Amino acid sequence: MERCFALLDAFSITNKDSIIENEYVPESKAFGAAGHAYMTWAAELAIELGTGVPWVMCREDDAPDPVVGFQTSKTQMLPTNAPLLSWETFIEDVSLAEIDSQITVVSLLEQLNVTRDASDYLWYTTSVEISPSESFLHGGRHLTLTVQSAGDALHVYTNGILSGFAFGTWESRTFTFTGNVNLHAGTNRISLLSVAVGLPKNGPHFEAWNTGVLGPVVLHCLDQGKRDLSWQKWLGSKEKHLESPRGISPVDWVPASMFARSQRPLTWYKAYFNAPGVDDEALALDTGSIGKGQVWINGQSVEDIGLPMVMVIAVSVVIPADSGLRSANLVVVSQLLRW
Repeated sequence: MERCFALLDAFSITNKDSIIENEYVPESKAFGAAGHAYMTWAAELAIELGTGVPWVMCREDDAPDPVVGFQTSKTQMLPTNAPLLSWETFIEDVSLAEIDSQITVVSLLEQLNVTRDASDYLWYTTSVEISPSESFLHGGRHLTLTVQSAGDALHVYTNGILSGFAFGTWESRTFTFTGNVNLHAGTNRISLLSVAVGLPKNGPHFEAWNTGVLGPVVLHCLDQGKRDLSWQKWLGSKEKHLESPRGISPVDWVPASMFARSQRPLTWYKAYFNAPGVDDEALALDTGSIGKGQVWINGQSVEDIGLPMVMVIAVSVVIPADSGLRSANLVVVSQLLRW
């Protein structure tokens, strides 16, 4: 145990304290008395190691003595005269989702079983035939589409046009999209872009969590009533690796200045920046104007490199002076929708 502690917790020792069961309190509540007993056991185990440095339990309001309970706080970020980054952009073409299809199934698939952590995005595309005799085509009402998702976010397109979006919350990842869709007589295409905001790393039984569109997907207000699309043929397509810093880019990036700042679904941005030196102040990438999306640095999600997971980007991504990053770092932002 002592050897493992010395190897794995060098960072905490350097900072003259150690951390045990970091931010366990949200999970402990799900297990009741058993969760509290486990927290107490972990604290006693840490103390018995006799490391000679204080122990800290983050976000633990009832940590047993002498373990210190620590609550996180927010820091106000102030603008400086740092130079602006030169951004490039790429706007996703929804019509290519069917062309790039890699999977054809008669069902809806769990997202992570398809992407295997190779992408945070998965397209679900299907076709819907509408008879010219349908009453809605002659006025009077709109068709409504409902899509049940296991998380984390969803964009709905009909015939290449954005029909709406929906997303879960920290408390409940599952949600249902409900919105009007504009279909015409003949063959229509419905495309669902499911977004996984990083892989779960903690929580009760997180290994059993599902992600993506699991259905049902139902079209309402037809003459026949409703039509369940869940068990018809669906095409699945993984998103391109636009966040990767390695290899040749799979798309053509253009200067962001060529496009007006308007509401466009699924727009990608990339830029390069130099990390601050050891004697410099921390660098903050102000992403507050993006709206909803995700951020990668050198191909890693901000969650995976220890920064806050960004679903609704409302704060800056902070790069400390001792981050270990190099010069010419690649930052990629996927903007699902601007506010």
